[in-house]
Amino acid sequence: MHPANGKQCWIPEMMDLAINNILKTNNMKSKQLIIVSLLLMTGCTTVKKVATVVPEAPKVSTETLTQGKDLYDNRCGKCHKLFAASDYSVKEWPKVLDSMQNKAKITDEQKAQIFAYLSAGAKQ
Repeated sequence: MHPANGKQCWIPEMMDLAINNILKTNNMKSKQLIIVSLLLMTGCTTVKKVATVVPEAPKVSTETLTQGKDLYDNRCGKCHKLFAASDYSVKEWPKVLDSMQNKAKITDEQKAQIFAYLSAGAKQ
């Protein structure tokens, strides 16, 4: 970081080599060419801070979460061991639910409630 202007400056390894060549060269034109090359290679840029945008989770009522948990426990847990919500990501749960919907005999609305419950604790 440059103390005067707050810009980040970098000096690549090639610049170190150029400086060494200036010190070793007796020819004035060669020194000038190396200095111009050195100046062209120098890069000062302003460091930009980029804000990370994290999408908000959809607002889900406590009632929907409770209904989703009850459905998950009673419909899904009826036939097999229940997975923790964090065992799958928000992107993976819909595939799991789609594959199990007919077997569990749940409606699209019930599947959405189960998904709301699972996605609240799913890994990102």
